Amino acid sequence: MTFEANGFLAEDMTQWVSKVREEFKPWFELVFDLNQMAMRILYKATPLQSSVQQLVGALIFARSIQSYQAAKLLAERGLLTDARTLVRSCAESAIALGGIAYDENFIDEIIDDYHKHRLSVANVMASDPEFSKGLTPEHLDGLKKISPEISAKYQLSKPKSVKWDVVATRVGMSALYNTVYRGISGDAAHVTADALNRHIQADDQADIECLIFEPSSKDLEDTLSAAVSAMLHGIYALKQIFNLTEMDIDVHEIQARWKNLVH
Repeated sequence: MTFEANGFLAEDMTQWVSKVREEFKPWFELVFDLNQMAMRILYKATPLQSSVQQLVGALIFARSIQSYQAAKLLAERGLLTDARTLVRSCAESAIALGGIAYDENFIDEIIDDYHKHRLSVANVMASDPEFSKGLTPEHLDGLKKISPEISAKYQLSKPKSVKWDVVATRVGMSALYNTVYRGISGDAAHVTADALNRHIQADDQADIECLIFEPSSKDLEDTLSAAVSAMLHGIYALKQIFNLTEMDIDVHEIQARWKNLVH
C-alpha cells in the first residue's frame, strides 16, 4: 500500500511518523506531556450536580482535549492543513472555557447560539423547494413549528450567534483569537489562497513548478505551538471554574518549556 496508491491511508505512513517524531522530538514530548496533564485534570474536574457552570465547563474541556489529540495525530502524519483546523477548534473551546469561567452570562449566549442555528436551519430547509420536496409532511410540520417555538422564547429580540472575537476580548484571550483562531481561519480552515498554496510548489519567481499532494512538516512547529497555547489557555480557565490549585506547578513547568521552545 504505497502513498501514490492510497495517499494518507497508506500503511507506509508509519515511516514518516517515526521520522517526524524524531526530527521534532522536543515538541512532541511537550505535546505528549501536556496531554497527560490535561487527561489528569479532566478526571479531577467532576462537576457538582448543582453547578451548571462546572457541567458545561467539563463538557467543553472534553471537546478541547479531543481536538488537541486529533490535531497531534494529523500533524505527525503530515496533514498540516487538517491538523491546524483542529487546533482552531481547540482554541475556540479555550475561549469558550474563558467565557464560562469569567462571564456569568456566557452560558446564555451558548443557548442563544443554539436556537439561532436551529431557526436558520429550519427556515432554510422549509423554504428550499429542492430540499423540502424530499421531506414527509410530518418533517415539514416539525420544521415549521420551530420558528414560532423560538419566537415565543425571544419575544423582544431574535437569538444571536456567539461572536468569538467579542468573547475572547471580554475574557482576556484576544491574543489567542487573533494569532491562532483568526490566523488558522486564513491559512487552513477555509478555502483561501493561503490554504491552497499548500498544494503548490513554486520557484523563486513565484511561478508554479508543480502541484503537491504529500505529507508535509511545513508549519509543524507552529501548529504544535498553537495547539499547546490553546490547551494551556483552556486549562487555566478550567482551573478557575473548578478551583483546581494542586497542579499549578505542573502547569507552570509545561508553560515554561513551551516558551523556551518558542524562543
